[in-house]
Amino acid sequence: MSIRTVSFKVKFFFIITLFFLFFLVSAVVLFTNFQKDRQIDNKLAFYAQNTNSVQNIYTSFSKLFYLAYKHSNGVTYEARRDFIYLINSLDYQFNNFLRDGNKHGSSYLAVMQKEYEYYIKTKDLMQMLFEKNMTVADREEIIRQISFLEDSVLSELHRITNENYADVSFVFRQRTQSYENFLVFYLGALAFFVVFGFGSLVYFYVRNFSNPYRKFLASIESIKNGVFDKTIDVNTNKEFNELAFAFNSMMKRLFEIDKQLKEHIDNIEDIVIAKTKELEDKNKQLMELDELKDQFLQNVSHELRTPLTSIIGYIEIVLNYGNIAKTQETFLKIAHENSLSLLKIINKLLFLSEIESGNTKLNLEKIDLSVLINDTVKKMKILADKKNLELVVNATKAKGVNDFFVNIDADNMESVFSNLLSNAIKFTEKGKAEINIKSEKNKMIVEVKDTGIGISEEDQKIIFQKFRQVDNSLTKMYEGTGLGLPIVKNILDLHGAEISVESKPEKGSTFTVTISK
Repeated sequence: MSIRTVSFKVKFFFIITLFFLFFLVSAVVLFTNFQKDRQIDNKLAFYAQNTNSVQNIYTSFSKLFYLAYKHSNGVTYEARRDFIYLINSLDYQFNNFLRDGNKHGSSYLAVMQKEYEYYIKTKDLMQMLFEKNMTVADREEIIRQISFLEDSVLSELHRITNENYADVSFVFRQRTQSYENFLVFYLGALAFFVVFGFGSLVYFYVRNFSNPYRKFLASIESIKNGVFDKTIDVNTNKEFNELAFAFNSMMKRLFEIDKQLKEHIDNIEDIVIAKTKELEDKNKQLMELDELKDQFLQNVSHELRTPLTSIIGYIEIVLNYGNIAKTQETFLKIAHENSLSLLKIINKLLFLSEIESGNTKLNLEKIDLSVLINDTVKKMKILADKKNLELVVNATKAKGVNDFFVNIDADNMESVFSNLLSNAIKFTEKGKAEINIKSEKNKMIVEVKDTGIGISEEDQKIIFQKFRQVDNSLTKMYEGTGLGLPIVKNILDLHGAEISVESKPEKGSTFTVTISK
């Protein structure tokens, strides 16, 4: 088997193995260096601790000698207190140093034991010095002995400190040498890897990727130019050979499809033109049907309103007679209420048709919107009281705004808030309906909130369309034609105003009306 036809996986595995071996060796060397570095860190920590302990003992000894000289002629309470503090501190420091020295094998253990003996002698001499009944000659003798001890102790401690510093310097040189050795190894290995590894990688890339890629790219460019008879000849590895075979098969199939398409392409334009004409005719028919539907609703509504008004009038005349039977009176009242409901629906249809026809003209005037809404709420209060619902009106003004006046058609805008309040009351069984009026610099915002059944996100898309209601088991319980919100939307559109809704099932609804000033 030729190396050119070897699987790409085999070649790639060989290169990955080289990478892995390099990083494995580097990791082993690095780990070994880290181990050495950790040992050096431990040495440095030990030397640092030793140096710090010796420095602390040196400082405490200096203070102790200073205390002896200062109070050589007499002792005070403060001097005794300082003396006790210093000897306690030195006891603690010597104990720690000797304990750690035994544990880690300090080279200064014997010297520090000797220093400890000097410390015991100094402590005993100072205790004698602080005795009250002592002659001047005795005090001078003690001071002389303490002075002798001071020279020995402090000079020895100073020597130990310098040797500690020398040891630390030596350890640092060891660390530097270790890093230098590792760096030399790593740079040498890296140079070898760059020359050999990346050289192999570049050759592998050029041989196995770049050359086949250019051939495939040239063939794809020919496809873009509409030429489907150009094949690819590659001889690199198994995968690209298989890909080239599949690509050549695809090119052959594309050539056949292109030939078939060219045979049918001449007929496509005629088909598109015919289908476009058909769609235009269908669209025109739909528009005509929509206009006929609206005209039919308007004509039917006009034709129904006149006889319905007469029926309502005759029922009212009969009800005004006092000598009709109770059962007849009950039936006539039911007929009267249903006739009024039907007349109300017809009037809404006519009003909506008039708005959609574009014949409605607004009677705009400056109106205090808060007064209009409060008057509307008073009219709706009887409906809320029947269901024991609370109606709340909140009016707030932004900073720098003095009034709630806005340029609107009062009658139409009253119809907007009547419909919104009516829906809020109708679909709320308990809780309250709340109206928030906010006057800002350039607009008025009115929020109508309720704690009712709510509206799903899907149903929110259709509630402003004619004859569309939320169709579920909850809303089928409520009366309505689906005309209230479309009327609201059309009136607000005439005013250049906007309406939006936020709602979740069983969480209530909030309708927000925004009117420009």
